[in-house]
Amino acid sequence: MDGRKTLLVDSTLIRSSENVRISVGQVRKYSGNPLFGEDRPWEPRYDNMYPNVIFDESEGVYKCWYNPFLVEVEDWLGSSNERKRWLYPRQSGLCYAVSRDGIVWEKPSLDILPFWGERSNILMRDVHGVGVFRDSREADPARRFKAIYVNQEAGRRTTVAVAFSPDGIHWESQTVLSNVKVMADTHNNALWAPTLNRYVAFTRDWDPREWKRNSKGEIPAVRLVARIESKDFLHWSDPQTVLRGISDNLQVYAMPVFYYAGIYLGLPVVLDAKDDRTHTELAWSKDTIEWHRVQPGTAFIPNSDKKGDYDWGCTYPAAVPIIMKDEIRIYFSGSDGLHFGERKAYFELATLRPDGFAAAEPLDPSREGRIETAPIEFDRDDVLMVTADVAEGGSVLVTLLDASGAEISRSLPMDGDFTDRVVEWKKSLHPTIGKFHLRFVLNRAKLYSYEIVSQNGP
Repeated sequence: MDGRKTLLVDSTLIRSSENVRISVGQVRKYSGNPLFGEDRPWEPRYDNMYPNVIFDESEGVYKCWYNPFLVEVEDWLGSSNERKRWLYPRQSGLCYAVSRDGIVWEKPSLDILPFWGERSNILMRDVHGVGVFRDSREADPARRFKAIYVNQEAGRRTTVAVAFSPDGIHWESQTVLSNVKVMADTHNNALWAPTLNRYVAFTRDWDPREWKRNSKGEIPAVRLVARIESKDFLHWSDPQTVLRGISDNLQVYAMPVFYYAGIYLGLPVVLDAKDDRTHTELAWSKDTIEWHRVQPGTAFIPNSDKKGDYDWGCTYPAAVPIIMKDEIRIYFSGSDGLHFGERKAYFELATLRPDGFAAAEPLDPSREGRIETAPIEFDRDDVLMVTADVAEGGSVLVTLLDASGAEISRSLPMDGDFTDRVVEWKKSLHPTIGKFHLRFVLNRAKLYSYEIVSQNGP
């Protein structure tokens, strides 16, 4: 069956609405958090960690690449515990962990980059903000895994490079992107953008690019999200700014991006420069260039309210969420202290209901909310499925309208919480293929998505 899923967060497919707002979904943090922390001699400080997680279906294994600060042997010997956690000049690296269930993780002992003569899970040194993904469309097995990052040997913040790997463990020589000169000390991420037929990557720029601390120790520059694109992952466009914070105090620190249900979703990390803490929000785009924030200032992955808790200070989402049938897994790193302060960081998990990134709901809960979609193609044999959460005493009603706005049929009321529930119509549908509209009436309900499924294929 061919399906066309639409998330309600995509306002381009909404013709009109009344008493409706789009709100961020509710994540649930795993009760067993944290999943792991800084427990190896070469992991003196995770800092922001910048995790990248996939479920490798070919092996049935979860894989995580993460970015701690590393130390050389001469730095480690004779250092105090405090110095071990905050070394200057510091070296970053890429480490690796695996899991069968996504909960219990193992850091394998490898011979790639031993530490003090012992096997370790270090894959690369002198790299920072590494974004890793498995490119399922890549025909060359040697380039199945791709990475983009800062090459610290050439420039600690400003030299972006890419590399390839057949297995995500053994990485080939890097290619430096000489034209991408930005302050890229962030979580660099890349993906294949199917609607654009090219690779797109996101990094950081600054406004202005030349910055330094003033007499008060403040950094007056503002962090921005920059975008580059490529057809071959080797030759990239010049950086273009695509997202800025809602104020110079609430700066966008990083933004992992992924493609889902026909749109691009972003997880902007917002740094409150005055409070020196970060939290994760939600954004979306149709083209990876023009971005729309969902409830700016409202956390999608909230920090703990308890000072000193494992994710009180900062949160940084992994790239990308793991989409499962019954839930969405969002891995992230969290720290117990401030961004510029002494802190411990951990690898953590939160979950989301299916399609639950954001919902349409009544702005005034005491009244119904109404949404009418832009024109859609619909046939009498098509099946309409809806995903929603309905509070006690509430309902979701759907009406099918023709191009003139005349009612063709309406649904039976739907209550409870449901995912991909098939809409039951009060009377048989009679339209042929053409342009129609859907009207949703929400009574104490959150509507996440709808999907039109053709039983006859495209």
